[in-house]
Amino acid sequence: MLKPPKATRSSIMKKSNRTGLKTILVLVLILALVIIGGKTLFDVGEFDTIWDHPLDDCHELALTGAEDMTLVDNGSRVLISAADRQGLDKEQKNGIYLYDGSYSPKLVYPTEGQPQGISSVPTESGTRVFVIVHKATQDVVLILDWASDSLTLVKELPFDNVTTLNGIVAIDGERFFASQELASSFKPFQEVEKLLRLSLGKLWLYDGRALRIARDKIIYPNGLALSADKKILYVASMLNRSLIVFDYDPTTYSVQWRNQFPLQTAPDNLHWAGDRLLIGAHPKLLRLMAHSHDAIRFPAPSQVIVLDGLPDKPAISEVHSSKGGMISAISSAVVLKDRLLLGSIYTKGMLTCAALAEKEKATIQSTLPN
Repeated sequence: MLKPPKATRSSIMKKSNRTGLKTILVLVLILALVIIGGKTLFDVGEFDTIWDHPLDDCHELALTGAEDMTLVDNGSRVLISAADRQGLDKEQKNGIYLYDGSYSPKLVYPTEGQPQGISSVPTESGTRVFVIVHKATQDVVLILDWASDSLTLVKELPFDNVTTLNGIVAIDGERFFASQELASSFKPFQEVEKLLRLSLGKLWLYDGRALRIARDKIIYPNGLALSADKKILYVASMLNRSLIVFDYDPTTYSVQWRNQFPLQTAPDNLHWAGDRLLIGAHPKLLRLMAHSHDAIRFPAPSQVIVLDGLPDKPAISEVHSSKGGMISAISSAVVLKDRLLLGSIYTKGMLTCAALAEKEKATIQSTLPN
């Protein structure tokens, strides 16, 4: 039997080695994708178990897309930022609604565009309200006065080339912080930012005269809250499933990182109930993404959690959890009188529920790690 020439044998061996190397590279690439995909699914909560233990005595209110809320009139009433983002209620107008617990929410200020974050602060002359509104080509913040059951426009502040503002918190009657969740205004790039959880979000400060970037490189900043003394700022990092704590100096406008706490769920809007922080949260972010495209077809689970012991030793309790029951994607929770009011990003309806007694809360993690 004739042996192939040495050159031929060498070529066959080289080809075999190249084929083997390609196979190894493909297997390594597949393994890397599996690891990255698995970590992503873990990080966005897809492996977490969601239990149905909703609050008691919940009743639905006829208001779609009640994304954020703020208490006014010494906490006796609430202004609600609502927009029908998916055309679920053709008769509802975008705007600010008033609810006092005894009747259905009523429209008190229609907006040209979709309102989102809302915040209020008492002033010497009444109450100042700040509202983020998404217009056709850019975002604006409406600065309004609340008095005699009506809102009066004081100023409209445009954010040039910005379309992804989210949360807002009033510092005083002239100043506020606002979060910008994504850097890009181009929808496909926004999806990439979200999928890769890029730290391209910003925190804006309006000092009464001009806008400035107070912090940047934040992963999808969402809801905001200030401590009672206005010296500590809380930022919900939604896609990082954590709460960031900053020290704020109101004299120099300095915002310095203080701490960051993992929450095991994706926080949305932040609201105080006394010295406790109430957070509407999304335990499964991929479900929320599907829900954002079709709220009826893809319900999304929700949580409401409360943090005690802030700013340095927070303890977390879960007060409400639902796989997507009466409403999906709860984004905010406020205590109104003796009830807990729950708003949602997309759902047709919001909930008013019995406030949960202290001893009945289901503690899911006693103390958060530093």
